[in-house]
Amino acid sequence: MKHLNQTHNRILSNLLKSRGKLDSYTLFRRSMLSFSEFSHAMRVISSDGYVQEEDNIVTLSQKGREYIVKLVPAQGELHTWRTVPEKYRTPPLTEDELYIPDIELLDKKTFKLHVSHVD
Repeated sequence: MKHLNQTHNRILSNLLKSRGKLDSYTLFRRSMLSFSEFSHAMRVISSDGYVQEEDNIVTLSQKGREYIVKLVPAQGELHTWRTVPEKYRTPPLTEDELYIPDIELLDKKTFKLHVSHVD
């Protein structure tokens, strides 16, 4: 498979996010490219068989889908920094348990707290 540049990848990625089919004007707008860049990129990926164009509808081909899926990380892999480490996880509360927040961590202005330390 031919390695495509970032412009080509952007167009293919937009098609993949749109279930593989968009009209050419919408694809142009979502790609946020100049018209000349978009036209040139479309000619390249169309001639290489990554997309098919028919009646102003651009469809992602099987070859294009296989190529872009390898480049775009899976949905869960996008935000690996969001996962909480196991050592910080606590067991979930049951339905009849009440959550009692640490009063020291609450915002004093928002909750109008006057906290006095009692030891």
